Amino acid sequence: MNAFHCICSKPKFYNQEFYMQDYQILTMILSALQWRKNGGSIKLVLDKCALKFIKDNFLEYIWNDIELLKEEDIDYEMFWAGAKIFALKSQNAPIAMIDLDMIVWNTMEDELSDKKIAAIHSEPIISNTYKDKYYFNMRRDYAFDDEFDWEVLPSNTAFLYIQDEAFKNYYCDEAINFMKNSAKSDDKLCYMVFAEQRLLSMCAKKKDIDIDYLIEFPKAIGNQDNFTHIWGYKNVLAQNESENYKFCKRCVNRIIKDFPKESALLMDKTFFYKYMD
Repeated sequence: MNAFHCICSKPKFYNQEFYMQDYQILTMILSALQWRKNGGSIKLVLDKCALKFIKDNFLEYIWNDIELLKEEDIDYEMFWAGAKIFALKSQNAPIAMIDLDMIVWNTMEDELSDKKIAAIHSEPIISNTYKDKYYFNMRRDYAFDDEFDWEVLPSNTAFLYIQDEAFKNYYCDEAINFMKNSAKSDDKLCYMVFAEQRLLSMCAKKKDIDIDYLIEFPKAIGNQDNFTHIWGYKNVLAQNESENYKFCKRCVNRIIKDFPKESALLMDKTFFYKYMD
């Protein structure tokens, strides 16, 4: 089963050298290696600044392939995860899109074999996050599709699987069209989650395609037998030095235990050896 990671240096690293925190690098490594261990193939799609970081740290071998990102003209301050949509558009379906902070522990081939679309979980329509269509300030020639259902639940895309090429392109085109036609806004949350997560559900509903969810949210969010997503834990890791160290140490120990061949190539990396026993 084919999958991809995406790294975009924009907007945070405009005119700056790209870097990643230790916990980000180690989670990303585990995510890629575990997917490959489960029998899948995973590609890294990234821009030139991020590619320099990967090459400087000799990490290319973590993925099966590396591809340069085909960027488009959007506001990367507003659409900080928009590059994932461009990367998805350039891949052939069936394809799984996996966030760098998402680890899939078990093979997904049987789980996804009969699914047209699968996302990690649905999300409630919280008014502070998912706004109605009158909230968005759009350019004059843009109009929301009248057939979009604004009551359908958004889909969290930390893990997203799309089987059908036509639907993948339709969804990506709708998301890109929205991003390109959004007027400048200081809102860096509601516009992005609409483009990536709510539009996915709206597009699927319009095409009469069911989205299958892999865990029940929030009931199963703490069960990490199949998935570990550290999104909600990032602030703790970024602000708490002790928690960050313990987390990185667990990651390093897991990499050494499960991937001895690959870990041997990481022993001289600062982000790795300083967490070793």
